[in-house]
Amino acid sequence: MGDHGLNPDTIVQRATPAGEGGLAVVRVSGPEARSMAEAVFRRATAPARPLRWRHAYYGRLVDPASGRDVDEVVLTLYAPGASFTGEAMAEIGCHAGPIAVGRVIELFQRLGARPAEPGEFSKRAFLNGRLDLCQAEAICDLVRARSDEAAQAALRQLDGGLSERVRGLRDSLMGLLAEIEVTIDFPDDDLVPVTTDHAERRCEEAMRALDDLLSRAEVGRSLREGVVVAIAGRPNVGKSSLLNGLLGRQRAIVTSEPGTTRDLIEEQITLAGIPFRLVDTAGLRAASGEVEAMGVDLALRAIETADICLVVLDASMPIEAEDRRVMDQVRERCARRVGVLNKRDLPARLTAEQASAALACSAWVHTSAIEPGGTTELERALAELVAGGGISAEGELLTNARHAHLMRMARAELDSAAAAAREGVPVDLVSIRIRAAAEHLGEITGETLVPELVDRIFSTFCLGK
Repeated sequence: MGDHGLNPDTIVQRATPAGEGGLAVVRVSGPEARSMAEAVFRRATAPARPLRWRHAYYGRLVDPASGRDVDEVVLTLYAPGASFTGEAMAEIGCHAGPIAVGRVIELFQRLGARPAEPGEFSKRAFLNGRLDLCQAEAICDLVRARSDEAAQAALRQLDGGLSERVRGLRDSLMGLLAEIEVTIDFPDDDLVPVTTDHAERRCEEAMRALDDLLSRAEVGRSLREGVVVAIAGRPNVGKSSLLNGLLGRQRAIVTSEPGTTRDLIEEQITLAGIPFRLVDTAGLRAASGEVEAMGVDLALRAIETADICLVVLDASMPIEAEDRRVMDQVRERCARRVGVLNKRDLPARLTAEQASAALACSAWVHTSAIEPGGTTELERALAELVAGGGISAEGELLTNARHAHLMRMARAELDSAAAAAREGVPVDLVSIRIRAAAEHLGEITGETLVPELVDRIFSTFCLGK
């Protein structure tokens, strides 16, 4: 992998969130981590033996310059090769107030440690071979997970499940390249040559494996980033009541006066393990004033940028001209739509068939914001549209946009290689495309990667990670 600019100096940083609390952890990693810790740590009991690796010790940090106590701590030492970073590392459990943590960090800086950059502990773990790049990125996903399923997907990636599949694919392609090179370099030897048919077949096998991974990329993206759902409709169809019903609490103001909602109201819920960000919008109609016009403009922009739009109609009334204008505006701006026939608690004057004839949606569902369980059908429809009803615990979810992009690039190269092989292009030329595909896959795990990209990836991590 190369050194990618690995620094041999010792770094220090808080590894837990900022703020007040009972406990914080400060990490010190690098060649001087142990000696620095030993210089300032005093055990609570008389030492019977030197500090040992992978043991926790209770005591105090003492400023050697003044002899004053810095904090009451628990110190744990990790040997090179056995720590998270792969280097000698000390973890100090101290009190979590900003002053206490700052004093501990400042103490180690005065001993020569420098503040760690964002993601530098994980970067060192990658550069020292403790994690591949795919696993390191899973740490960031785990920290930012917004549902149990997102956390579980990140843990599977951290365990190496995705890395193993990607590495297996790349090894297969590298094996094919080796076969091609042998037959080219030693044409007179008694070897079975690699035919274009064989190369085409192997490329197609790899493409099927990539298709299997990519088929769940949209679900993975939704799990990682959340699904933005805009709630659209004319005034007084019950959009805000619907938002409150989905949330199970009063969030938006609901009145019988048209145009109550002027601004966007955003809230997050989790359905079938998938995080959704709900955006309640102003009623779409010809605005009666400047403020309402601004609200309508915000609503249209929210619909345009949403992943899914809920088109809400009042099922107790026939479709009106304003409803049709809303449908036209949504049709132009959002391709993924779920129709909602709201107010099913009132006598029905509008059917799903009539609504579907006016606007094609993935589904038309009945809801009532005031009945218990009145949004269950809508919740099922949203989960079905995004993930076929829920997140499967089996298999690898492709949650990282970088990974998906590189897989699509690898697949495109393999598609070109297979097409060239079918046309009878010599295998040595076909191998150029196969090698490019293997390099793209290597970028996922970090086996083929440029230092600048490594720095960019880890710079998005939190401090202390």
